[in-house]
Amino acid sequence: MISQFPQLSKADIVEIQKLQRKKFRLATQSFFIEGARFCQEALHSGWSIQKIICTPQFSDSENASRIFEDEARKGIAVFSTSERDFKKIANTEHAQGIGMVMAFPVKKILPENLLSKKVATLVAMEELNDPGNLGTIIRTAEWLGIDGLILGKNAVSWHNSKVLRASMGAVFHLPIIEVDDFHHFLKDAESAGFIIYAADQNGTTTLQQLKTGTKSLLLFGDEAHGLSDECRQAAREIICIEGKGKVESLNVASAAAILMAKFCQTQKA
Repeated sequence: MISQFPQLSKADIVEIQKLQRKKFRLATQSFFIEGARFCQEALHSGWSIQKIICTPQFSDSENASRIFEDEARKGIAVFSTSERDFKKIANTEHAQGIGMVMAFPVKKILPENLLSKKVATLVAMEELNDPGNLGTIIRTAEWLGIDGLILGKNAVSWHNSKVLRASMGAVFHLPIIEVDDFHHFLKDAESAGFIIYAADQNGTTTLQQLKTGTKSLLLFGDEAHGLSDECRQAAREIICIEGKGKVESLNVASAAAILMAKFCQTQKA
């Protein structure tokens, strides 16, 4: 099967390598994903795929037929490359030999698209530096039915390779907005009728005391720095998750999962 695909050029390899840097992803409005499961999710997502890259070893694997059937139906260009060259563009140590260059969504999701909802639960993070945590939050939020995720300019980007892997394809289905002025967004959310809640281990509102509204916005801070003073001031309530164990605290992805589940359950009740 691999013989029917043209070879990936050295120039293309260099261009795909550059996508490991945020600056170049933003300049080209594209990003690279890899792995059979992730690529299959991308093929079914409706997002634009610019090219598929595979190795001879992957082409002969069991996962190849399903991907190449979808590729042929959608008319996506496929290129072959050696194991050695694939490792140059891969972001993982044990690459599977299949990857895709994808375009950012053409249709932008605007803040007002989310704020105009009559019933909604949104999650927002002004600053979050751990890509694994963000990817896990994206995956959990999409699973639970969160309506959208807002990221401040100091948060790791959704198109970071580690975020993408941790999201397990959820990034294709959850509305995500990156805003330059995070605090202006919070003011707009409040004006649109959203009640702002912040999560903090020193908060004064417990899960048992919590009463949610039809339009809720959950704020989470970075593990290292916590919530900014501006976020604390914007929040109507600061929520804590009371624990019975001996560990000092939960990581932000675990705390977010607990609170998102609580809000979604309450909203559907």
